[in-house]
Amino acid sequence: MLDKFGSEYLVHFYSAVFIPNMICMSTEFAQFRDMHNLMKNKKNSEEIDIKIPVKMMLDSSK
Repeated sequence: MLDKFGSEYLVHFYSAVFIPNMICMSTEFAQFRDMHNLMKNKKNSEEIDIKIPVKMMLDSSK
């Protein structure tokens, strides 16, 4: 089902492997992971340009 979703705003799903008691999924690399981690970890790294979270919010609202 996940392979049917295609959008430039979603990470690409490649495959899944089912092992007893475990599901392994292979997806496209997401450079910034998600907005929560990006904002939470900005204290530990250099300041984030406000354009990145704003672009992520605008993209996710489409």
